[in-house]
Amino acid sequence: MNPVSEAKRAKQMLEKISACGVNREEWLEIWKIPPDQAEKAWQEKLALDEKIVYNGTKIKGNFGIIADIQPYKSMIDGSVIDSRTKHRNHLKQHGCIEVGNEKLQSKKPEPPKGLKDVIAREVYSKLR
Repeated sequence: MNPVSEAKRAKQMLEKISACGVNREEWLEIWKIPPDQAEKAWQEKLALDEKIVYNGTKIKGNFGIIADIQPYKSMIDGSVIDSRTKHRNHLKQHGCIEVGNEKLQSKKPEPPKGLKDVIAREVYSKLR
């Protein structure tokens, strides 16, 4: 691999993760960064950690990466779905939902018909 593509690969890895809650040596081992690029990669990681902002607040802490889904064949139309984005769009396109991920709306139980009249009659009878 030439130095430009190797540096690009290292930069892409750095963009994928901001911090993994480990020390320098563990981090370099996890990402298998060559020794000649280790210090530069570590400094870029630290700089990236400082840039992580959510709603105007700098975020500190441990972060992780969730792997993309494994490709699967759709049971709806037979197409191959190979990313979370395609999965969400495919479900939306076909009006489907994932079981267990649907948003339930809680409904207040309806009082029995005529209950209001029964209560009103009881209250008025006690007041007379």
